[in-house]
Formats: sequence, C-alpha cells, structure tokens
Amino acid sequence: MHCAGFSYLCRMKIILRYLIVVLSLIIANRIFSGVYFTGFRNVLLFALILSVMNTFVRPVLFLLTIPVTIITLGIFLLFLNAVIILWAAEITPGIHIENFWTGFWFSIIYSLISLILNMIFIKEIQVKIHIEKKK
Repeated sequence: MHCAGFSYLCRMKIILRYLIVVLSLIIANRIFSGVYFTGFRNVLLFALILSVMNTFVRPVLFLLTIPVTIITLGIFLLFLNAVIILWAAEITPGIHIENFWTGFWFSIIYSLISLILNMIFIKEIQVKIHIEKKK
C-alpha cells in the first residue's frame, strides 16, 4: 500500500485491511474445525499480531527461505504461512490451534477468504483480465 504521508485515505485503507483480516479469521474459523477462539477481543488481538507479523516477520522469513521456495516451486510458502499463523496463535491468549496440519489447512482457507474479501473491498488489488482480439 503506497500512501503519500499518512493521509485520511491511507488510514482508512489500513483500518479496512485490518477489518478484512478480522472478518477472514472469523469466517475461516466457522468453516474449519480445530481452531478455537475464546472471545472477540482475542480475535482482534490475533488479527493485529498476525498483521504485524505478515508486515515485518514474513518478508524476512521469505528472504531466508528463498532457496527452499525455489526448489519446491513455491509450495514452501504454504508452510511459511502456516508457521506464521501458528506463531501468532501461540503469542495470542485465547487462540488455540490443535496441531501443525490444522494450522496449515486453516492458513490456506484464511488466505483464500482474505484474498476474496480484499478483491471485493479494495479496488487497487482487483485482478483484471484483458482479452485482446487477434488481428
């Protein structure tokens, strides 16, 4: 997200993205069993911790694991996402994920829901398909 300064519009985009994370976590939790949230405050805190980790920790982990990511043709990134969600859940009180594989599948469901909600509510990341006619 590129904002000139910290304008009103920029602040609203940050808040909207945070609300999308919260909503994605809640929807993914309803769809997938094995992940337990106790209290809405804990979900808000979990979303905040997850957002901070995705902003600051994930890029560092990504850079450190580039060779493995290349060798696995990007599939390792799915495991990296699961590790970040498991780590954020471990830090957050009132959030429990049963095991690694539960976290792995939960992270995939969460990511898909988050992608869909971002495409709906945030115009700058919408996928646009252009079909050109052959001459």
